[in-house]
This record gives sequence, C-alpha cells and structure tokens, in this order.
Amino acid sequence: LQEHLSTWGWIGVVIGALAVFLLSKGKQQSDLSLKTLMIGLGSGLCFAITSLLVREASLELSMLPFLHRAAWVLCSLISFQCIVLLIYLGFFSRPTLYKMWQRVGLTLRVSICSFLASVGWFSAMSMQTVAIVKTLGQVEILFSLLISAFFFKEKLAKTDHLGLWLVIVAAIMVIWA
Repeated sequence: LQEHLSTWGWIGVVIGALAVFLLSKGKQQSDLSLKTLMIGLGSGLCFAITSLLVREASLELSMLPFLHRAAWVLCSLISFQCIVLLIYLGFFSRPTLYKMWQRVGLTLRVSICSFLASVGWFSAMSMQTVAIVKTLGQVEILFSLLISAFFFKEKLAKTDHLGLWLVIVAAIMVIWA
C-alpha cells in the first residue's frame, strides 16, 4: 500500500511494540503461552490491516477535505460493525442485548465517547501514515497508566516504568522520523 517509513521510524515502531509487550505483562511474571501469543499477533495483524485499509479508503475520497473523508469512512465502518454485532448478539447472546437496552443511557454515552475517539484516529490516519499514527497513539497508554497511578493509587510494576519510558522514546523517534 506504499506506506514508507525511515529507518528511525522503523526503530521507533519496534521500540513501541516492545513497550506494549512490557506493559501488557503487568505485575504478573507468568510465562506467555503460545496460544496467547498467536491470538495477540493475529489480533494485531488484523488491526494493522484494518488501519491500512481505513487509510486507503480515506485517500480514495480525495475530493473531500480530510475531516469529511475520515467521517465518511468512519460512518461506513461503524454502520457495518453495528449491523454485524447486532446480528451476532441476536443469534448468540440475546441477554447481552437486553442488558444494553436496560442501560441505554450508559450505552449511548460510551458509544459517543468511542465515536469521538475514532474520529480522531481516522482523521489522523487520513493525514499521516498508519505506522506513525499508531506508534504516536501509544502515548494514550502513558496517560492511562498515569491516571490509574495518581487518581486510583494503583502501583505500577517495574516493567510498567520501563514500558512507559520506551513509549516516550518510540513516540519521539517516530515524530523525528
């Protein structure tokens, strides 16, 4: 898909991936199973492909400003996801649908927050390569852990501290790339 990164950009992406691995381990020092590794890699691969296709779809709408392109692609994708999810839940988990309907206000608020975050992601991917957006987006992990440490008084593991520093290093390298 003609996405190109400089050497520094690739090094930043690799450091960012290592940071996420360290942060996902948390306080647990358990061994990583092959099944867990494969599920994680498969999910990451699908997420990466989806992100690249979102960018390509947005670039195809070149006659529109970037925000409108991002909004159209996001609207199409969310509509498809909602239809598929409703069909799935209707067949396999009707109690979940019932519980969502009982808490429609909360469901709506969560959906709106998710939508606004997706507008930011899709807009960024309309303007810049996916690898740069995703690596720089890892800074959200930094904010999440800082909020959990300062507001919820959760203790961070040593690997969390190292992972946070690596996220910062990766973000700086990708910005400079």
